[in-house]
Amino acid sequence: MGRLMDVSFFVDAQDCGMDMTSGAEQETVIEKKSCCDSEVILLEGQDDVASAHNDFDIGQLQFAIAYVYSYFGLFEPHTAQRIPYEHYSPPLIVRDIQLLDDVFLI
Repeated sequence: MGRLMDVSFFVDAQDCGMDMTSGAEQETVIEKKSCCDSEVILLEGQDDVASAHNDFDIGQLQFAIAYVYSYFGLFEPHTAQRIPYEHYSPPLIVRDIQLLDDVFLI
């Protein structure tokens, strides 16, 4: 009827549902010409498939190794640096030493 009803790649496609067989006479089945056309398009595949090996040259290999190393370096936990004077409290300033010694930055 001028429309596409079904497309199938691995199993049989369904028809349009307009079966043109006569059910009145069960002894003799009369088939009329269907209103739909069944078209089968068969595409041949490749039988001789060979795997392709892409060889890396040394520059590409060095780049890949550096990239992977730097990428995994993003996820390493940062170790806290030990600060030796963390618990050291500075001395109390009783007087302004610069003013007492008359030392000024100009």
